Amino acid sequence: MEADKVLLEKRKLFIHAVNEGTINGLLDELLEKKVLNQEEMEIIRRENATDMKKARALIDPVIRKGRRACEICISHICEADPFLAEKMGLCSGLQSGNDFNAQDLPAVAPFLPGNGVFRGRIFFAPQLP
Repeated sequence: MEADKVLLEKRKLFIHAVNEGTINGLLDELLEKKVLNQEEMEIIRRENATDMKKARALIDPVIRKGRRACEICISHICEADPFLAEKMGLCSGLQSGNDFNAQDLPAVAPFLPGNGVFRGRIFFAPQLP
């Protein structure tokens, strides 16, 4: 399954389960990888009072920006918050039959945790809406 479809399917769970630390880490990662620009990141942080509102404001534009943006988001969740990744069924090596596996993301598979080569450096050209 493509990463954007996975995040869309897991959107509600992400909004209810993600914590402030993971949101802040995702914002930093998505800014660094140019998925979000500085203004988008600041608006998400400043204009959303609760973690759930921030999560919603974060996940929706990432999904709209397409597969590559979603791959980067998923990769960061797998690295930074393994508990959330497991709860959402995002990374390889999980038990559920509906898990998002590394094989589903050939371009990102080498960077996912568990493969021993994650360096946190993924180059991409983001899709614009």
